[in-house]
Parts: sequence; structure tokens; C-alpha cells
Amino acid sequence: MPSIPPHNDRWHNPFDGRPFVSLTHPEPEIHALTLETGASLHDMIDVVAALPRLIYVDNRRRTPWDSAVTLYLRALPDLGTPRFGGP
Repeated sequence: MPSIPPHNDRWHNPFDGRPFVSLTHPEPEIHALTLETGASLHDMIDVVAALPRLIYVDNRRRTPWDSAVTLYLRALPDLGTPRFGGP
């Protein structure tokens, strides 16, 4: 199975029974974001947009023969308003 889906002019529907991006919480403060083959940047943004500030920790393939990957992210502590500006 190729890791890049074949090109066609039809936009994929992420709600057709097969999610391209999923989110789980394997541990407190840890978010596991799994990206399936065919996931677009918009699919990922739709899932992570409501999450708190995160920092990338690790990544792993779901299985050795699968092209899906899971990104592990840790929630950052709330440190209040930055002293010298910023978001």
C-alpha cells in the first residue's frame, strides 16, 4: 500500500466512516494524535484546534507495516501572561 493516496479531483470526506485523524489520551497530560494515510493538514487542524498549548514529545508507527503514525504531545503548564508580550 503506498503512503501517498492516488491523485483524484474528489475531496475526501473525513466523516465517511473512516477518520483520518484521531485523538486519544493514553496518560494524564499526554495527547496521542494518530494520522492515517490520506489525512490532510485541515483534518489535523480540525482535531487539534481546541486543544491546550502542547509540546511535541515523540512519534511512533501504529504498527511496523502500517503507514499511520502517532504523535505524542504533552500539555504545557499555564504560566500566565508572558512578561514581555507574546500570545
